[in-house]
Amino acid sequence: MHSRRAVSLLRRAGPSVVRPASTLPLPGDGAGGRLRFDDARLAFDGVPTADLVRALCVFQACGVGPLVAHGERLLAAARRVLGDRAVAAVVRPTFFAHFVAGEDEAEVRGAVEGLRSRGVGAILDYAAEADVEDAAPGAAPPPSSRVYDYAGEAACDAARDIFAGAIEAVARVAPEDGFAAIKVTALGQPELLERWSSGLVETARLFGGERLPTSDRGAFEAAWFGLFTESAASRAAAAETFNALEAARARAPGAAVRVADVISVKRMRELSALCREAGPFAAAALTEEEGALADAMLDRLDGLAALAAARGVRVMVDAEHTYFQPAIDHICLELMRKYNRGGGAVVHNTYQCYLTATAAKLERHAALANREGWHFGAKLVRGAYLHLERARAARLGYADPVHATIEDTHACFDAAVAFALARPDVRSGRSAANVLVASHNRASVERALDVMANEGLDARTSKVYFGQLLGMADHLTFTLGAHGYRAYKYVPYGSLYEVMPYLLRRAHENGDLLSSNVAGERALLVGELARRARAALGV
Repeated sequence: MHSRRAVSLLRRAGPSVVRPASTLPLPGDGAGGRLRFDDARLAFDGVPTADLVRALCVFQACGVGPLVAHGERLLAAARRVLGDRAVAAVVRPTFFAHFVAGEDEAEVRGAVEGLRSRGVGAILDYAAEADVEDAAPGAAPPPSSRVYDYAGEAACDAARDIFAGAIEAVARVAPEDGFAAIKVTALGQPELLERWSSGLVETARLFGGERLPTSDRGAFEAAWFGLFTESAASRAAAAETFNALEAARARAPGAAVRVADVISVKRMRELSALCREAGPFAAAALTEEEGALADAMLDRLDGLAALAAARGVRVMVDAEHTYFQPAIDHICLELMRKYNRGGGAVVHNTYQCYLTATAAKLERHAALANREGWHFGAKLVRGAYLHLERARAARLGYADPVHATIEDTHACFDAAVAFALARPDVRSGRSAANVLVASHNRASVERALDVMANEGLDARTSKVYFGQLLGMADHLTFTLGAHGYRAYKYVPYGSLYEVMPYLLRRAHENGDLLSSNVAGERALLVGELARRARAALGV
């Protein structure tokens, strides 16, 4: 159930960016002119010692393998045996305090103002989560995946109001550099998104290749009636589809336009009844009831995008599981076509680089924006659902959608960043933010800074942003902010038990203390605590 307090707490709290940041003199550049991300004093300037101790304890707890692997079951058992109050007494001052801004207005406002004082912006992110899929039989369950509970259309309307409150808060406090995060599964039935995504995939397969010539009306209609019955309804659909193709070609002369790109949800449903054979396309089409729910979801998203455009706020649409993502991509493209005109990008889609299909999709969407004349907004991430995706692929017998090695994922991410930062829309210095580089990996951040330098992109005036999660990779965020880069923290908020799955996922991500990212951050914490101890003792 969505928190009612989440709406009220956003009435006045909101993100902003204030520069300069640190009260300390900035260190010199590192080797090769790169920023130094190993200066613990700069990274933790102004952070109370008690918070550093808490952070170290949280990271240590995340290193206890059985605790992380079975965290969800242990938490459920503790709630049954000890009760919610006792569990909250342990979790609230530790994991919750470290990874979440708070659950009431004063807590969120304090977190945002603390970031602003250090030159770092905040992206408000309602972090309620629920898991809708179990692990493969016999396997340990994956960390809870961020999919909202579906409790009816009223709950979706309540989530819309929460997101609208976040947009309004950003508009008041950060009208030029504000961001708000949106999760599509909060605004409609997750199972509907899965069905819709299947329909889009089957539409692309049905109309793929050379099956339907798109440049000659006669040849198009002849091929069309090989797929669909010859009737008045089918002839009308053929004419409407070809006219839509013509209109798309007129918007982008010389571009290759796919039939699947101009088939609406309603048209898919109508065509499924006209198929000569009852194949996968007919089975995947939404029913009339599902179509109405899809329209309601689109209305909520369109309303939020319209509000953001009117208030001068950017929205970031979070990526989700691969079986939801085709529908989310489809929605984002439609919203970007409508709202990413004129002044810049309002809507930003998220691209998960641990997926093998991401590079081609990123290039296809960017090319589409160039051809059609709208601003391409992107958030680049490695991804958050690896364990679930692989378990589901193994269980259902389809190809693993994830890169085979972590090195392949790193390469995909770095190539995506280089591609996005070299795009003319970024170099032109337009007013809208076009790219958010969301990474906790120091090497990737350094490579992004190298690309910026090579492309002549200024830290303060370019539309390139860097983002890390609250409670993670502070040495990256605050060093970037101190040097004038547009650095942001994703700032989750919500009541304790709403955000518990989010906390479990953060624990899992920080679980490998041998990884370079976590081990490096832990070493900086230990070093800063040791420095403060020596200073206190006068040694």
